[in-house]
Amino acid sequence: MQRNLVLFKWDYFFGGMWPMTAVMAVYFQEITRSYTAAMSVFSLCCLSQAVLEVPTGIFSDKIGRRQTLILSALSLIICLTAWAAAGQLNWTALLFAGALFWGMSDALMSGTLDALIFETVEELDQKQNFDLIYASCRLYNQAGLFISVLLGTGIMYFWSLQALAWISILPMTGQLVVALFYRNPRKEKSEPATTTAHFKQACRQLWENKRLRLFGLIEILDTSVNMTIHRFEGLYFENLIAVWLINVVRAVKQLAGIISYAAVARLRRFGSLTLLQFSVGACIVLQMTALMINNVFSAVLMPLTNLFFGVTTTAKTDLLQREFPDRQRATAGSILSLLSAVFQAVLYAVIGLLADFRGVRTALFCCVFCHISVVFLGRTAQKKEKL
Repeated sequence: MQRNLVLFKWDYFFGGMWPMTAVMAVYFQEITRSYTAAMSVFSLCCLSQAVLEVPTGIFSDKIGRRQTLILSALSLIICLTAWAAAGQLNWTALLFAGALFWGMSDALMSGTLDALIFETVEELDQKQNFDLIYASCRLYNQAGLFISVLLGTGIMYFWSLQALAWISILPMTGQLVVALFYRNPRKEKSEPATTTAHFKQACRQLWENKRLRLFGLIEILDTSVNMTIHRFEGLYFENLIAVWLINVVRAVKQLAGIISYAAVARLRRFGSLTLLQFSVGACIVLQMTALMINNVFSAVLMPLTNLFFGVTTTAKTDLLQREFPDRQRATAGSILSLLSAVFQAVLYAVIGLLADFRGVRTALFCCVFCHISVVFLGRTAQKKEKL
């Protein structure tokens, strides 16, 4: 099981090693010639993920974490190949076909990798240090993203977005290799529940546990808003700086993310709930300031929001994993991911329409306003904790 701790870091590293990530929305928009159509690709990813979330979560709980992660890596490779071919053939349908496999990959991954980390830490009797171990693993994801955007900058400067799309497939094979070497944790022997009963038990736990219900809502809103801004900000930067410089901006963002995860060890004494509220609030302030000044300095300020990303993600995961039921850990996580995917799909579509009719900046303002709800939910959770 100790080997898993090393493999987690490599998994996250290769997961971030996708040079296309910073300009994905730009790539889609060049092929579809529409903000709405470009964001619809992301929406289909989310809807595909939503449909498959519960079956894949149950699959993970009943069949095994390792097997689930292998299928996730294979699905992602198929997706990226379809997207690269879409640009080569100028065939929009391949973007949507790839989106289905992206959704499948995310559905298989969501809930499973976090569950495997928690169960590995638990089996190694290091449960009290879960947040530290989780943050140290996620730090490698930011490192992978940092290196990938530097590669992306060089590739785009000398070649094209199309070349970048094909080259982006190669690092993702690393995730498949890593998944092959994972070891499943031991599980207590018990009567296996039917699939329907397993799902109902997970739903009941999510509904009856008030803390879990509140933390789940925070996870849904925060993840959806953050991912929408992350995917869409490249189109905003396109109006402020040269396209190839977007990768430089993203490199700064990932460097800030590395710092954020490294800071968890020093900040954990304040408690996950306090850190969650502070980091989300600080992120909102930076985003609002960047959008209000609306010039080249916006491309400097917005990446700095990642100084709080690692703290937020670690705090949310720590709060959720400590509340999830042991036997339905991945299934409960998948149910939350399903709800998040549905909300995200709607948000992508709305933001795409707003961008087409009111401009990219207005669309991003709406996203930031949605993010404020997370701060209020965090305050509600803290008040209930004191009672």
